[in-house]
Amino acid sequence: MPREINGYFVFDMGEKAPDHPAILALQGISLGDVRMPYGFELMEENGKKYVVPLTQEQWEHILKAVNPDFDHHTMPNFCRFVDNENCSTLGCTTSGYECRKLTGNGRYVCGCV
Repeated sequence: MPREINGYFVFDMGEKAPDHPAILALQGISLGDVRMPYGFELMEENGKKYVVPLTQEQWEHILKAVNPDFDHHTMPNFCRFVDNENCSTLGCTTSGYECRKLTGNGRYVCGCV
């Protein structure tokens, strides 16, 4: 089961939680072939759901919320979505950190935690 840190749920690599509300919210959403390396935000308008790609700044803001003491500017950018559902297996190069999927407030990203 994912753990919560500062309002964001942290999923371990390969963790399946099909009954988690964040995962259920994605049902019926086609993420298509457009790559969103910094993640995406799930939006709803007039009863229809869609996704909006996140910027690098939004991605960094989420990572700082989950891990405020870590300097993400020094981390190589290997921990990103590779297919909008799975994080890169290249992972994190700093000892003690792992590439994990994070979700909260309708936002979905990968990051070193």
